[in-house]
Amino acid sequence: MNRTGLYYVPASPNALELALRQRIDRLNTDYPYYGSRKIAAVLGEEGFLVSRKRVQRLMAEMGLLSVYPRRRNLSEANPGHKKYPYLLRGITAAYPLAKPLSFTT
Repeated sequence: MNRTGLYYVPASPNALELALRQRIDRLNTDYPYYGSRKIAAVLGEEGFLVSRKRVQRLMAEMGLLSVYPRRRNLSEANPGHKKYPYLLRGITAAYPLAKPLSFTT
């Protein structure tokens, strides 16, 4: 086993990182539809020198996600709906009907 794995003590976050985390959490609470790009832009306007990658990393560590329409599989059948058989399978429409259809009742 590697000695660095045994003796490593993770460093506690400094005050700047704690302030950054708090501000990201507040922005995500107030504007849940903001992604990492918008949060990085807002933080830049507020004076924080932070990149989008750092905002992504901090959001992932805190478990924050932005809210937006996710991809859905719309071609899947609903299991509650009844499936009807296809009645024209195996029938070729190469010839006209012998007797025309009448739609009068």
